[in-house]
Amino acid sequence: MNQPSSTQLPQIVQIVLTQADKERRAGLISEAFYQRQLRRLAEEELAPRNLTLTIRELSDGRTRFLIKRSDSGKVCEIFDSGVRVASDTAGLVRRTVRHQLSSAVGELA
Repeated sequence: MNQPSSTQLPQIVQIVLTQADKERRAGLISEAFYQRQLRRLAEEELAPRNLTLTIRELSDGRTRFLIKRSDSGKVCEIFDSGVRVASDTAGLVRRTVRHQLSSAVGELA
């Protein structure tokens, strides 16, 4: 039987991230609950594959999720969530939220 590679991203990761972001934006879940979901996903799905999660809020209203290798920082997956809104400015909002296992574990302890 073929074993998945250690960096292969399960489909559930993208589903959970985009759904949680959608619910947060709609006010259906709190920011604290959203952060707990992200930490759990990082611990249970990403860390065992030597991956980290970086989240960027884009100026056009979308959230960008980057899945990176922990050892090299190489981006393995990138996907967006949210609805693009008309904007005269391009690029990233200055606020960049990084979620890496080390900080997630520290907060859970």
